[in-house]
Amino acid sequence: MSSGSYDIKSFNNKIYISLGKENTQKAMIYIYDGDTLKPINSNIELSFPKIVTAQNCIYVLMNTSDDSAKAKLYKFDTLNNIFDEKSTIDIDTAISKAKAVTLDNYIYTIISKKTDEKIIVKKKQYKSEENPNKPNTDPLPEPEKELPFTDVKKSDWSYKAIKYMYNNKYISGTTSTTFSPKMKLTRGMLVTILHNMEGKPNVSGKSKFPDVQNTNEYYYSAVKWASKNNIVNGYNNGKFGPNDPITREQLAVMLNQYSIYKGTYQKTNADFSKFSDSNKISDFAKWGMNWAVGTGVITGTTEKTLIPQGTASREEAAAMIYKYFLSLKNS
Repeated sequence: MSSGSYDIKSFNNKIYISLGKENTQKAMIYIYDGDTLKPINSNIELSFPKIVTAQNCIYVLMNTSDDSAKAKLYKFDTLNNIFDEKSTIDIDTAISKAKAVTLDNYIYTIISKKTDEKIIVKKKQYKSEENPNKPNTDPLPEPEKELPFTDVKKSDWSYKAIKYMYNNKYISGTTSTTFSPKMKLTRGMLVTILHNMEGKPNVSGKSKFPDVQNTNEYYYSAVKWASKNNIVNGYNNGKFGPNDPITREQLAVMLNQYSIYKGTYQKTNADFSKFSDSNKISDFAKWGMNWAVGTGVITGTTEKTLIPQGTASREEAAAMIYKYFLSLKNS
């Protein structure tokens, strides 16, 4: 099996491996159940941490720093042994021969052995440096880079979230010098942010939504990706409404679906008793709002109100996504 002819992906608490075959554009998809590789008939588009190889070893890049162009790495060898040691290596080191994915606080690595072309799937729980007994679910380090926006001040409640989202290239400004924090966020904008968080993966085929057919629209690829991975489903009339302002409960649902897609979903029971308007949550959004409120991703607009059907601004969306990352850190 040639280098680069396979992917390993996670979805709904399972590991999916796509094996490419020569002289065909199709790939065989297998599911790894811990013992064997079983063929399945579905494909999903997901992203995963990068892998580099050096001196017959595999390094899983878990965290990167834009300033130093270095990466913290976990080291695997090709003989199924796992080294607990960590080291650093230049990010420019050639990426080849293996890929990996994280799921349920474990790193799964797939390796193709040259001798017999067998697939090896290795599993390793990873820990944080500050607490060796806690899985490493920290967000990526926030680069120390000041914001270029004249309408976002350090004293603003949303400053830290906007800075994190902007510096990690998840969200951009409305111009080179403005962020427009109070502007209503559209459904297309949110899906684009999530797509950016995944490194803008490509998805084949066409959009299923009749109102998302113009391939020149900035959100086209993002909506197609999100739809294919069940992050968005659209309205009952079959449309997506990319230019519609997103409501707080819609945002909660999409973030909840994204957490399932990432394998980071946390089961929780939210306490809605203090919110006088919790009865206004739409039926379709109850599960998503339960997750969002229970994990702290969404808090009330006041101590007693959620305003589930109110629209979300750009700064509110940045704050909610930032809280999602923090919920992983505190889980």
